[in-house]
Amino acid sequence: MRSSRILFGNWILRSALTPPKTICVFCRHRRTLHASALNAANQGSSARSSTALAQKSSEPTSGTKPSSSADADPVPKPLTRPLGVPSPPKEGENSGIDPRPWRQRRDDFFNYDKHLERRKQLFVSTLSIGRNLPLTALKSTTTISKPYFRDWTSMRHSKGKSFLSPKTLIRAASALYFPNLQGITLLTDPPSSLMDTTPTIEGRVSILSLYSSTWAERQAATFTSPAQNPALHDLLGSLPSSTNRPTHPEAPSRSPQLVSLNVEPNNFKALLIRLFLGSLRRQTPPDRWDKYFIVRRGFSEELMAALGVANSKVGYVYLVDGECRVRWAGSGNAEEAEKDALVKGVRKLLVEEAEERRRRVDDEKKAKIQEVLQAEEEQNDRKATTNPPAAVAAVAS
Repeated sequence: MRSSRILFGNWILRSALTPPKTICVFCRHRRTLHASALNAANQGSSARSSTALAQKSSEPTSGTKPSSSADADPVPKPLTRPLGVPSPPKEGENSGIDPRPWRQRRDDFFNYDKHLERRKQLFVSTLSIGRNLPLTALKSTTTISKPYFRDWTSMRHSKGKSFLSPKTLIRAASALYFPNLQGITLLTDPPSSLMDTTPTIEGRVSILSLYSSTWAERQAATFTSPAQNPALHDLLGSLPSSTNRPTHPEAPSRSPQLVSLNVEPNNFKALLIRLFLGSLRRQTPPDRWDKYFIVRRGFSEELMAALGVANSKVGYVYLVDGECRVRWAGSGNAEEAEKDALVKGVRKLLVEEAEERRRRVDDEKKAKIQEVLQAEEEQNDRKATTNPPAAVAAVAS
């Protein structure tokens, strides 16, 4: 047994130390042929690859191959539709609080038809944001998903600018309404009480800045800040800033107001904003504390689509008249033509407001004159009934 083990170990040692020349002729030729075939195949593939590279390098590079749509830099298009919601805003709307009882919430959660309807709404809203189309123009029921980093990747193109501002105002007959939102203001005491935006913007020309980050706030400031748009602030300073609405037709119009809407749905970021309210108060003039809203809830995907908010990381500016109608809008960094269009739009709205006030005063005067004439006619009829003429009295006797 021991001798067999020794012989087996010697055989293994000889096999390991045997030089290649002691291999049999058949195995040696087989290995040689195999290695030669591999070398030939490798040489053929390298030759083909070098030929392909030479052909590719010899092709012309200018104007022969169209660029793909993914590599092309999309250019923002002019705004072609009115922005806003179809119904006038009301206080208490879009609070973000679900009024349904718990039992109804549970039933809706297990209702498959409700989920399909919600899926269709989300698809229509997302597609409307991406294509700058009204919600009524989309009838498809196919579902799509919005990538998480889509807003960040779209910032590479024109710094996230969604559309170009219109050169003129949207007609009052075609304009839609700016929705009501709820949030706390820098003047809110206690800070937990919510305020509606509709009472602030109703009855006065307003320039609303909508943003959700410091980057977006700086973009909106290119439209409204004194350093970026001095002509706008010259116009604002030339008008009275009284809070009472003038009723006399010849009275000058009030100065349009600047309203800031800081939308922050993230709970942690909203908490940080609450902790630094003092810093926001120091950065904001005291007369604008009641016009700085911090909105946490209620700004849904439907409202984003209605207002043309295609990127939540970009700043937007809206020019709203006294009836809460969106008459002009801007996005991203302002261009010189857009700044001029905003100033012209504010002047146009002030002229419309003065004409509307004059028409309202004339209608009130006509209504009062009509009431006086009607009262005189009723009084004459009463006198004629109680004191008949002498001829009629003689005939009656």
